[in-house]
Amino acid sequence: MQSLKLNNKIDYMNLDIEGHEMEIFKAFDLSLYKPSVISVEFLDLDMKYLEFKNNDLQRIINSDLYKHLLNNNYHFVNWLHGDLIFIHRDFRD
Repeated sequence: MQSLKLNNKIDYMNLDIEGHEMEIFKAFDLSLYKPSVISVEFLDLDMKYLEFKNNDLQRIINSDLYKHLLNNNYHFVNWLHGDLIFIHRDFRD
């Protein structure tokens, strides 16, 4: 039987847990695992209607989620519907 060797490298991480993303990030060590690409659902629970067309870039930039990822060496590179896409600085050319 061949043994399975795992490492701490994560290429792609997706979080979509209905507004609880920051709870996961607070418990997940980004400096240890350093996913190369992270897509994360952004729900602005202060919006009157939770629909993509009502999102506001300024609210995203001011969010704890955005600030947390930037503080952990991630760059915001795209916004697709309700998902924000971040790339780790070591993954970029």
